[in-house]
Amino acid sequence: MELCLHPSEIKHFLTNIYKQLQIFLGNKYNKNHYFIFQSKNHHTFCIVLSNISSEQDITLLIRNLHHYLEKDISENIGLQLNIKMGYTFANNLHSHLHLESNFALYNAMIHPFKKIESYQTQYQKLLENKIYFSKEIRNALSQNEFFLVFQPKFNSKDNSIIGGEVLIRWNHKGTVIPPNNFIPIAEEHKIVYKLDLWVLKKTFNTFISHNELRLPLSINFAPEDLENEDFINQALVILENNKQLGHLLEIEITERTLMIDKELIKERLNLMTKYNVSISLDDFGISYSSLSILPEIPLHSIKIDRSFINQLEHNMQIRKLVKNIIQLCNDFNYDVIAEGVETKAQKEILLELGCVKMQGYLFSKPISFRRISFLCGINFF
Repeated sequence: MELCLHPSEIKHFLTNIYKQLQIFLGNKYNKNHYFIFQSKNHHTFCIVLSNISSEQDITLLIRNLHHYLEKDISENIGLQLNIKMGYTFANNLHSHLHLESNFALYNAMIHPFKKIESYQTQYQKLLENKIYFSKEIRNALSQNEFFLVFQPKFNSKDNSIIGGEVLIRWNHKGTVIPPNNFIPIAEEHKIVYKLDLWVLKKTFNTFISHNELRLPLSINFAPEDLENEDFINQALVILENNKQLGHLLEIEITERTLMIDKELIKERLNLMTKYNVSISLDDFGISYSSLSILPEIPLHSIKIDRSFINQLEHNMQIRKLVKNIIQLCNDFNYDVIAEGVETKAQKEILLELGCVKMQGYLFSKPISFRRISFLCGINFF
């Protein structure tokens, strides 16, 4: 369910939902026959029930629970809830139950009119592929199958390169796999932090091996990274070992990161900025986050999401919104960059609105760093 509330209000609300789940299940089952887990990073709950005799019983229970949450609680709190549920049934406990229920939930979420979805046997192949690729990702790290490409950032007034975004790719058995196909799997299996640490190390290696070209580079940290104590400790060691190059590094976080734990995120970003790295807020405007948090975190720049850029030419409301984002950046003294710029018309509109820094296929697709150095007039061959 999606709620337009302040992060602290969301946390309080979800705590109440958790209590309501306990009451509902406690009225029907012995407390030893059910367990409730709440995800930290997503507004989801996982319920494990034992002592269920048939799939029909669990189906009826799920329907009653959905009605209780979406109807009864909605009336009590005065909010219209849109709750999606996915579930699976097995005669014995096995390690794939959570993945199976996640597949069912995902299928419910991508269909606007589905509220409840059960795990189907046709999902089995997808599940097997996920398990297979989660193992392959771990192997790929040790076998050096990942590599970096770089999408240049431009000053659109003179088309000069002013920086680049570091992007990871996977050469798996001769086939280059784009990140959209493996990052979600890495996130689900809690190994995305290993990829992000690898990218951090390789980015500093790039700075060192191309020391004549002092080009700032940005890397992406997943929201889960900043919650992970192990990730933070290893990242700080890497930053300490390369502190003379920290000023060239920019870390991009998303709005979803700001919704985790404001004090924790602020503390950990401040630790990193001690090494002179910059912090950028990526995909700005596509998720709910309170503007009041922006002055409290050490932001250097904001990226306007491509979903806004795509509509600039034909949607005047979006154009006004982008203008306001640019003005907000000016007021807070943030750099502003537009991503996903693909047409000359988009470029001209952005320049008219006051945004000079851009990246996108109009200027360049992701390329090798040697290609960037050539475009900058420095030959490393």
